[in-house]
Amino acid sequence: MPVIVGQNFLRRGSLPQTVMSYAVSEPGEWTAQEIASDISVTVYLVTESIGSLRRRKMLLISQKQIHPTEVGKRALLRSMRR
Repeated sequence: MPVIVGQNFLRRGSLPQTVMSYAVSEPGEWTAQEIASDISVTVYLVTESIGSLRRRKMLLISQKQIHPTEVGKRALLRSMRR
């Protein structure tokens, strides 16, 4: 099923929103393992969230580091206003 960019995906308090917050606050500084360790969840759950965010063009991955896209930054800001 195709993913619609900009759809209402990030919900306040959700794991994808948390992952986006890490990516936006310190671009390129976090890996899935580091985020999972920091928030005490499994690496699998963080990796699944990162995959979903990548399919929605909200994140880019470079050498295991996550970087937000402009679409991701705007989506995070919208999710925090709700």
